[in-house]
Amino acid sequence: MKTYQTDVAGMVEFLKLKEVCTSSIKSHRDCYDQFSTFLQVQKLDWCKNAVEQWLAELKGSVPASRYCVWSQYMWQLEEFSKSGTVSDSHLHLIWSSYDRLGNLPIRIEPDDFLTAYADHYTDNCLRLTRNCLGEVLMYFADRGCSKTEDITYDDILSYYPKSMISCTQYQVFTTPRRSRYS
Repeated sequence: MKTYQTDVAGMVEFLKLKEVCTSSIKSHRDCYDQFSTFLQVQKLDWCKNAVEQWLAELKGSVPASRYCVWSQYMWQLEEFSKSGTVSDSHLHLIWSSYDRLGNLPIRIEPDDFLTAYADHYTDNCLRLTRNCLGEVLMYFADRGCSKTEDITYDDILSYYPKSMISCTQYQVFTTPRRSRYS
């Protein structure tokens, strides 16, 4: 356990040296504290298997967005423990909302669709489609929908007011559709 605490302290200092914002450092600490508690309760040593076991238990008990961020924090800590540093590409959580879904089952059908029709999209359109779709799927995953078939009309209706906040620039969300013949 002492090695884990030493690595966590070193990681926190590394984050400060990299001028990571204090709220992100606090989020790292919260994650590492929760994992430390898990290790103590389960009487485990810090290792890759323990991390995977904790993440598996965590997966259904916290919002999908926190699960994705905390799993990234744990892999950052593992990289820091082995090398004394974390590469910039692993340090910053600059992921599209679609990538933040990780390998959640709710992503399977949309992945299949987007892969099948990728040649019908420009690269930019595909990126924007994935990003918007990721936000919607993350919302449904946080509501407990683990697969697309779990999404109900109530889930969709509950998302609609939320979508109005981020999508007010699109007239389709604010104006009823009119026929060109009316």
